[in-house]
Amino acid sequence: MYSRKQGFDGALQAMYSRKQGFDDALQAMYSRKKGFDDALQAMYSRKQGFDDALQAMYSRKRGFDDALQAMYSRKQGFDGALQAMYSRKQGFDDAL
Repeated sequence: MYSRKQGFDGALQAMYSRKQGFDDALQAMYSRKKGFDDALQAMYSRKQGFDDALQAMYSRKRGFDDALQAMYSRKQGFDGALQAMYSRKQGFDDAL
């Protein structure tokens, strides 16, 4: 009986060792997954930073476009005033 118990204990020890190996392998896989998740998070953060920079650049471009439009409107007003002054001069020249 003692020999059987010894055999049972040996088998139990072998199963425990296999379980321990499985647990270690599982832990290693989890660590790799964790590393992958961290790398993915870092890449996402970089993408987020890039998106924010792109948005800021677009806002600046939009501001530039608005300023350009305002300058064009002022030029149009100036051209209109110049045209009116030219018409008055023509009228004055004709009257003379």
